[in-house]
Amino acid sequence: MKIRLTEEIWKEGNMYVSYCPELDISSCGEDVQQAKKNPLEAITINIEETKKRCFYDSNISSEKQSCCTT
Repeated sequence: MKIRLTEEIWKEGNMYVSYCPELDISSCGEDVQQAKKNPLEAITINIEETKKRCFYDSNISSEKQSCCTT
């Protein structure tokens, strides 16, 4: 699956901030290269955790429904 995201990078003090507005995720690095690399890790973790939570939430909902119908 491919997802196109925006990456905004700016210098703040002695660090570079990278921000993805679509996911409201930001990260930083000591240089532009690091600032570009770090959000990728944060976005990957966010997507993995969201998948886990959705799976968990859907299982909880199923259990509640089956509990209520018996």
